[in-house]
Amino acid sequence: MKKIFKNLRGPVAITIMFLIIFVFLKNDNFTYIFLVKFFLMSGINFIILARIEDSYSILNRIKKLEKLDFPKYKDITVILIGGVILFVTYLSLFLDYFGVINIFQHLREVDIDIFYKTLLVISLIVLVIFAFSSNISGIIIRPYFSNGVEIFEIKEHNLMYGNEILNRATGRFKNGIIIGYYIFNFKDIKEKYKDNFGNIIIYGYQNHPFKIVISASRSNAYFYDVLNILK
Repeated sequence: MKKIFKNLRGPVAITIMFLIIFVFLKNDNFTYIFLVKFFLMSGINFIILARIEDSYSILNRIKKLEKLDFPKYKDITVILIGGVILFVTYLSLFLDYFGVINIFQHLREVDIDIFYKTLLVISLIVLVIFAFSSNISGIIIRPYFSNGVEIFEIKEHNLMYGNEILNRATGRFKNGIIIGYYIFNFKDIKEKYKDNFGNIIIYGYQNHPFKIVISASRSNAYFYDVLNILK
């Protein structure tokens, strides 16, 4: 619970700051309808800001590891994507506040000038490019528990969680390996081998038992060498 409140401090502070700005600039558009729009979009921004904060925290934690070999591109793109979304969101709120656009109105029905249309299109293009490049730059690992064992799977070509066409989201450091955002020390790894399907299987214990299944090609080839597994 403390961690949740700690993660919300930044988003809440930013939301309050923007609300104070809108109150300070108060005009005829500062209505209940605008406040509904503001808090709805702030709710979305809470999620984005929390994700940006997580990615920034992860990058800071990982970069302190000795002899680090880990591609950071995915988290950097997450931060940039989040930044673009936040910029567009708050810009839209300001334009809505001054009556230039109506956020809940269809774009073709809104009378906005060429500059704002161009800015919106460019922002969306940048967002799509970053989202696509992030998707092909490694897999987001979603661990789950089965019979008391925490399982980490790095599968090939997962549309929802990304794939390894461009890069990995795995790596190593002096004392262990990195699977997505999770750090495992070599001393905690109890067993490692290749199964009949060519997947790398890792068993270990770190607060509780864990199992890592690596089938994605880039990470698979990478960890063959890192873990000295015979092909």
